[in-house]
Amino acid sequence: MLLSGSFLVGSLPEAGGGNAYLGPDADYAGLVQRTIDGAKLSSKYDQSWQHETRTRQIDLLQSFLDRLGTA
Repeated sequence: MLLSGSFLVGSLPEAGGGNAYLGPDADYAGLVQRTIDGAKLSSKYDQSWQHETRTRQIDLLQSFLDRLGTA
């Protein structure tokens, strides 16, 4: 839930009411990269039972970022 929150913060002011589409010039790859960076930073403070989930989140976001680069 914390990871998805960063997308909302980045999109609400510009998209007018929660629309995730930021427009044709939006840097979606940058938005995803900042989310990955934040997740990696946050992982330093995770409890042991959170490591597997956090690693999976980061891996999925990285996979998504990789696909954005090939689109």
